[in-house]
Amino acid sequence: MLHVVCPNPALDRTIFLEKFDVNGVSRSHQAKELLGGKGFNVIRSFSFQTSSAFIAHAFLGGYIGKHLQTLANDQHISTTVTPIKENTRICSIIVDNEKGHAHLINEKGPVISTSEKQAFEDTLLDSVKPEDYVVFSGSLPDGLPSSFYRDLIISMQDKGAKCVIDSSGEALSKSIEAKPWLLKVNESEYLELKNKTVETTEEIITLLKNDTALENIIITLGGDGSIAKIHGKCYRVTLPNITAKNATASGDIFLGKLLEAFQSNKEIETALIEASSFAASNCLYWYPHIDMNDVNEIKEQITLEEL
Repeated sequence: MLHVVCPNPALDRTIFLEKFDVNGVSRSHQAKELLGGKGFNVIRSFSFQTSSAFIAHAFLGGYIGKHLQTLANDQHISTTVTPIKENTRICSIIVDNEKGHAHLINEKGPVISTSEKQAFEDTLLDSVKPEDYVVFSGSLPDGLPSSFYRDLIISMQDKGAKCVIDSSGEALSKSIEAKPWLLKVNESEYLELKNKTVETTEEIITLLKNDTALENIIITLGGDGSIAKIHGKCYRVTLPNITAKNATASGDIFLGKLLEAFQSNKEIETALIEASSFAASNCLYWYPHIDMNDVNEIKEQITLEEL
């Protein structure tokens, strides 16, 4: 079973404009609403693998929370919801068709009470079994301490679960103290963790090779692919050139597909290529979206080398 912890979900609204009229009235010709927040984006690729056992654990509240629960039910996404008093946030993506720009506006989110936090933790602890994967993904809403992920990782790993962290800032740095099974970060997040400044990808590779803090580390490099250190072996994935529109959620989709492949006992090389093809295909659209025709075409052009 894969458990995805979604402490700060959102309703993602993509609003399409022919032209963004500064200081004027901009009229939308289309709007699209999706389950959002890093946690829900992690499981986006799972709809293509109906045999995968997964569940999302989320705080949801207010009319937006009810709407997100309806969207999850409509998409047959298993969820364990901790009800909260305050309203779940909305995040907006404003697409200016004329300029080909996407503007992301991420709201702060609700404040989680002490009792809501405790209820969430109790439910998660009861759900997780030995050998389950538990993914901690995204920012923390107000009310949750920066140690929230770290403390849960310790509890989950005591039960024999494999914990994965994909966050940033203090929540991420504290999580590393618990030595999670896998760390997934982008280039800037990794360098911030290590308090390093480098000029080239080769320098990051050297840094990763010499990193003994954790057994499994994956660093995504945007359009340049990714590098990974898994069970002592290092890999580099190189992507083909594509016409990207918006990379929002691509790192989350990468992580979800990677863990789905691990859960299916696929080889590491296969898992990395599949994850990369799903993530890159998502970049072809203004909003998070996966088309298997895109995935298969990109997969054939990806290269992987063991370093």
